[in-house]
Amino acid sequence: MTRDQTLSAAGHPDKVETEDWKQFGQSELWSYSSMQIQVQFDEEDSWRMTSITIEEPATTMNGHSLIGCEAQALAVKAAEAGIPDVRQTGDYEENGRCHESELFGLQFWEHEGRIVNVTLFSEFEECGNVRRWPAAE
Repeated sequence: MTRDQTLSAAGHPDKVETEDWKQFGQSELWSYSSMQIQVQFDEEDSWRMTSITIEEPATTMNGHSLIGCEAQALAVKAAEAGIPDVRQTGDYEENGRCHESELFGLQFWEHEGRIVNVTLFSEFEECGNVRRWPAAE
């Protein structure tokens, strides 16, 4: 999804942050506070959306609420939602912990023992460095 398609679908974001990554170019992070989502666009991917982060606790995955659940229960709850491979991949002490599903390109962020958001990443080809984009309509 391009930035123009996102504007058409969701309207103007409440906040836009730009980061400059010397190796990869710029990234833009668009925040929509009323929907409790953030979307990221990367210059190296022709400014297409590369991730969506959701903080809304009412969001469900296959009928299961994972945002707001206790981190200790995440693996079981994710498996019940059809996401069997969630595992902790990073511990950043007071900043929280990262849990990921490689099968589904998901990242769950834990803070103070609870899952506070989930990020959905675009898929990659099997070679691992080429994004797989849905066909344009």
